[in-house]
Amino acid sequence: MNKPFKKIKIIVHASTIVYFIACLLTGWFKESLIAFFIVLCHEYAHTLTALALNYHVKDIHLYPFGAFVDIEDYGLHHNWQDFMVAVSGPLSYFLLAYIGNVTRSHLGEHTYQYYMQINTAVALFNLLPIWPLDGSKILLVGLSYCLDYLIALKTILVVSFMSFIALVIYLDSSRYFLVYGYLLSQMIIFGKEFYFYYMRLLFFREKSESHKLVKFHNDYSFYKPYQNFYLHNERIIDEKEFINSKIFIDNE
Repeated sequence: MNKPFKKIKIIVHASTIVYFIACLLTGWFKESLIAFFIVLCHEYAHTLTALALNYHVKDIHLYPFGAFVDIEDYGLHHNWQDFMVAVSGPLSYFLLAYIGNVTRSHLGEHTYQYYMQINTAVALFNLLPIWPLDGSKILLVGLSYCLDYLIALKTILVVSFMSFIALVIYLDSSRYFLVYGYLLSQMIIFGKEFYFYYMRLLFFREKSESHKLVKFHNDYSFYKPYQNFYLHNERIIDEKEFINSKIFIDNE
């Protein structure tokens, strides 16, 4: 179990150092620091929330185009906990906006306007339903209430690729190629590993505590927020027995 607010290792990618040097040489160092401050606050919001809810937080990775926090057991906790971890990042932008307004006279008008523009842009970007952005994880929580979890994961994959294509068309600029490359690589990885996430959840649920919400099935659906029960061979079995007996049938 994590100790709340423990120190988290921050891993800075080599390209990030090159990026800062380039910004320093071209006169964009202050702007780059502002952007990284906003991104880092966003990731720490995820981190502190995850630690408070007893997730296993490994580290934070910093890249020239952003950052991400590595939460090893994300997706295994209760839905409301996954939602709190995912939404804490976007909520941090309200706090950052407040800080900007309070310190406006000290920042200067130009710096203040840049700070607020970057804060708003990053907030909206992270709410896009593209894996692994926060918007896709919030959407996954919602879908898992009304869809079999495997189908919910597949839906997120499809929505992510469609949203990614729409984003590239809308921005219509090659200067975001690093962002495009990162998002595309993460979606491809997710496409290869989503079934692993699904099976990992099943094995975890076999040994975890029961959920208060209950759902009965005549088929082999598995709804993450619920304690699932199944009609099998004219008797009702719970999800633990269902998984243990190896009668699970792939929904594909």
